[in-house]
Amino acid sequence: MRKMRIGSEYLLIIIISIDLLLWFIVSFADGIYTGNYEPVRVSFIAVQAVFKVLLVGGIIQLCKEVYTDTLTGLHTRKYFYRKMKRGNKILYSLLFIDIDNFKAINDKYGHIAGDWVLMQFAGILKKYKKKKGIVARWGGEEFVMVLFHTSNKEAYYIADLIRKEVEEYVFGCEGITINITISIGIVTKKEGMPIAVEQVMEEADKALYRAKTNKNYVIAGK
Repeated sequence: MRKMRIGSEYLLIIIISIDLLLWFIVSFADGIYTGNYEPVRVSFIAVQAVFKVLLVGGIIQLCKEVYTDTLTGLHTRKYFYRKMKRGNKILYSLLFIDIDNFKAINDKYGHIAGDWVLMQFAGILKKYKKKKGIVARWGGEEFVMVLFHTSNKEAYYIADLIRKEVEEYVFGCEGITINITISIGIVTKKEGMPIAVEQVMEEADKALYRAKTNKNYVIAGK
């Protein structure tokens, strides 16, 4: 191994792994000479720029994984709460949606077919999302849609359109056709009312429970 001596230049080390990143940090002194090689002159600003690009890119990717459901491409519950914690005094309607008898689909056709149903259903929900609205996978076969500046009456109309489209849509994959229905509970939070989103979700859950007693049904709560 050749002896290394410190100079006054900087060496830009290309980071291709976490191990090399550690080496980059440790070896970033005034500069590095090796044997008869000429010193590589790279400005400190350039090195900083590369490091920041890599760091920011990693943070963006991490946020994407935390806030995006990998199966459906919808937002996650964590994203939902993060966004809804902000302006909770505006008018909005919340739709709590559940696929009826989803376990029976997995039992009969398998989990791969069930995943296809979830992905195709997510595609339908995206069509009805308003500008700046939120559609998130709550967990399993449950989903949440937030319609900002939307009255209870308008939200009911949209929810019933979704219900009808799902009822008529042919789901499935690889030659398997599956028909499903959904149940939806709706709660509308009026403008200016400082109600926590957790309370709104609790009321929406109650409305959904009532809707599921009938199945393929929409119920508007308070």
